[in-house]
Amino acid sequence: MGALFSKSMNASVKDAVLGIKPGMCSNEYCIQRYLARRLMARYHVVIDGIEVDVLGNGWAAEVKMGSHFYDGIGQALAYRRILGIEEVWLIHVVDGDPSQHLNKLPLLIAGLGIMAAIVHRGGVEFI
Repeated sequence: MGALFSKSMNASVKDAVLGIKPGMCSNEYCIQRYLARRLMARYHVVIDGIEVDVLGNGWAAEVKMGSHFYDGIGQALAYRRILGIEEVWLIHVVDGDPSQHLNKLPLLIAGLGIMAAIVHRGGVEFI
């Protein structure tokens, strides 16, 4: 995979995520396109049979919208462990009550090397 996965964009990804607002898009594809445009990345990239929602230089993101707190973890873990992408983001956009995401998602991803962002009506929480 080489240089494609070497450069960290942590601050830029966070800045882009801060621009996501619940209700700005009606589906995950819209959020994926937004992140790709904002970060000069690609979306819906297939690598070794694994579809990556958003792929940048040194990072990848799995985007979930209106999903359960446990959704997307396997996909994000595949980016990290199978594809070898060092900076992996799981981004959940929650229009309703975010309490399960805020309380349970950190427990699920602890120790996996996956960063997460929960976008909700009250703001954005980074894990």
